[in-house]
Amino acid sequence: VAPFEASGYANLGWSYLQLPDKLDSAEFYLLEAARLSKNNSDISFIVAKMYELTDRKPAAIKQLQSIINYVLLQVLLFYY
Repeated sequence: VAPFEASGYANLGWSYLQLPDKLDSAEFYLLEAARLSKNNSDISFIVAKMYELTDRKPAAIKQLQSIINYVLLQVLLFYY
């Protein structure tokens, strides 16, 4: 993985997310992807899914709410 390439980390995280015994590895790669690409709603959604699969539903909801808030802000900035 290229050290500053969020998509590479996200792809590895997504791959590990498909394996129930590798959720800790998925978390490592997905959180690194999110750190590298802070406002990437695709990566944020996968992080939310990871939280859901690891029984951290409040964190998943918070993650999804942050996506909605960011997108709403972008729409408001675009139209006003």
